[in-house]
Amino acid sequence: MPNPSKVLVVDDEESARHLVERLLERQNYQVITAVSGVDALVLLEEHPDVDVMLLDIMMPVLDGFEVLSVMQTNPALASVKVIMLSALAQGEDKARAFTAGAQDYLVKPIDKLELLARVQMQVRLKQAEAAQKSYQNLLEQQVEERSRALYLSEDRFAKAFRTSPDSFIISSLADGRYIEVNDGFLHITGYAREEVIGRSAIELKVWDDPLEREEFVRLLQRDGHVHNYEATYRTRHGQVGVSLLSAEIIELDGEACLLAISRDITDRKQAEAALKAAYDGLEKRVAERTAELTATNIELQRAREIAEAAARAKSTFLANMSHEIRTPLNAVVGMTTLLADTSLTPEQTEFVNTIRSSSDALLTLINDILDYSKIEAGRLELENHPFSLNTCVE
Repeated sequence: MPNPSKVLVVDDEESARHLVERLLERQNYQVITAVSGVDALVLLEEHPDVDVMLLDIMMPVLDGFEVLSVMQTNPALASVKVIMLSALAQGEDKARAFTAGAQDYLVKPIDKLELLARVQMQVRLKQAEAAQKSYQNLLEQQVEERSRALYLSEDRFAKAFRTSPDSFIISSLADGRYIEVNDGFLHITGYAREEVIGRSAIELKVWDDPLEREEFVRLLQRDGHVHNYEATYRTRHGQVGVSLLSAEIIELDGEACLLAISRDITDRKQAEAALKAAYDGLEKRVAERTAELTATNIELQRAREIAEAAARAKSTFLANMSHEIRTPLNAVVGMTTLLADTSLTPEQTEFVNTIRSSSDALLTLINDILDYSKIEAGRLELENHPFSLNTCVE
């Protein structure tokens, strides 16, 4: 619940003072009273939050006009609303009161309803003025904060504009003449500042490709901004480079301008080109090496097939030859066995045994040749034969 409004009643007549006091208290005003002008000034020092003062003019020592004169010298009391009370009803008296600083004037005897209406009006005026002052203070604070933020933003932009290694330019949107450029632009293009300011990119032939400029202008007119547009530029000495360009339309001192920022990517583009050339060369060498390996593999496959065919032919020849040799040899072995069972002289027996042992040796050699053929064909089978370990070791 808000605090009640405070009213100071100043009158040397006790009956009039108490009448007004009771009337205001019934309307929930907080009332303090003073019996003289001096007493009123003391109470104002103690209660600087007084909203309205009902001030009688005709008082001893300090009259109402003198009290107002003292109040005008104290800024802390400037917000107190003063209603003068007097039996004087002449126009010059009212004019003097308003000139002295009073906000209203009531003629005695006072009408109760009029008094309450006048007091209420002054209270509302003071509340409205307080609200207006609070709002004005808030606006001033916001303006100050925004001004400070704007100053900091402008200061940061100015520092970035001056010190950035990238190219910053501000140009007129109407004719394209340069209004301001930074050191980054001068370093990249090789121009001096006095050679650039007031002239346009067309005059300086900064754009290497006119078609790129036409495309850039078209995008700018369509969207109002361009981001990361890759363009070629020409320096003062005729060298061609590549830049990544971004631009936006801004307003500067009421004039439509173009703020453009470009970053030189010439080295990056050259590195990309070199990397692509190296990659293409590597791909070419890989393709050539792959073709060589493919041809070699084909030759190796052909040689392998020839070798396998030769091995199969050799195995077939050995198998056939072994079979052809072993057939008559078995006949020799068989016949020598039969011959050994006949009546022979010792010398004949020796001859037969020699033939038999030679035939067995030849048969063993033929079997070994067949085993060799089986090894090459991958069909060798192991056989179990009893043997004497001592004989093998010895």
